[in-house]
Amino acid sequence: MNENTFAIKGDIVWSRHNHTLSWAKDGYLVVVDGVVQGVYQELPAEYEGIRIVDHTGKLVIPGMNDIHVHAPQYSFRGMGMDLELLEWLNTHTFPEESKYADLSYAERAYDIFTDDLLHSPTTRAVVFGTMHVEPTELLMDKLEATGLKTYVGKVNMDRNSPDYLCEKDAATSLADTVRWLNDVEAKATPTPSPSLRRASPPPAPTSSWRVWASSSRRGACPCSRTSPRTCPRLTGCMAWRRGRPATARPTSTLASLTARARP
Repeated sequence: MNENTFAIKGDIVWSRHNHTLSWAKDGYLVVVDGVVQGVYQELPAEYEGIRIVDHTGKLVIPGMNDIHVHAPQYSFRGMGMDLELLEWLNTHTFPEESKYADLSYAERAYDIFTDDLLHSPTTRAVVFGTMHVEPTELLMDKLEATGLKTYVGKVNMDRNSPDYLCEKDAATSLADTVRWLNDVEAKATPTPSPSLRRASPPPAPTSSWRVWASSSRRGACPCSRTSPRTCPRLTGCMAWRRGRPATARPTSTLASLTARARP
């Protein structure tokens, strides 16, 4: 039987628009070939015989969208909340993110982050890594393995950050970003879409953004020399969205409406 065809039974809550909630106690959420067909109080005759995932007595809600989360900051979440931004960055963020230059450290840390994300209510996310290319690609691979729908951003930092966490200059930052995009495009299996991200405590710690912005005004993508509207690499690229944050691409799978709980 197709594993992507089933019905979830439970107390299903969803919203048809932003003013009301709909409710089906002991209802059925039907999924066929990974696509939600609808919510029913009684299982329609045409779906009789499909696999039932029984969550009777539990809430089944749409997955949450997290449109801004920093994976390397997960290890010290909740710490330093009494600090001003720059003090918090220098005390916690910069020292921690510098550790991700070590791929083995990134492996362990991103294992924890992606596993916790998988077992949370979040099913779509825009996730930022660090300025390091290989660890950011590792993060993308781990997120892809979860089945969640995500964008992943490489952070660009070539000024206003400590020497131990700073790209040499804007040209180096741009070259690393292009290398990252090339690596992602060359992968044989699908990966989360890349999203360009500048770190943004004032003043912004990257001048490479001006290089991208200048190329954007000329109507060319600096990595592929195509129109930003048609560039196949930069789905969700924030440079071409004129600074608006990318939003996670939609999903038609069960991940968009499911009961999530640790075993």
